[in-house]
Amino acid sequence: MTAKLYGFLDDADYKALADEPLAKAVTAYWRAESHTTAIVVVMLVVSAMEDGWIDRNALRDRLR
Repeated sequence: MTAKLYGFLDDADYKALADEPLAKAVTAYWRAESHTTAIVVVMLVVSAMEDGWIDRNALRDRLR
């Protein structure tokens, strides 16, 4: 049994009020972090291609 903030709650109520929302929040955080990382990487690659740091044709050939 884990330490509870509210000692008067039974385990099922504590899980419903604390453990499950926390688990959902952590999952949402990791999902948002991965989406944000992907967007930033795409934006950096597009910016580097526009500035001529990455050759579009060479990138296209490498990805095939």
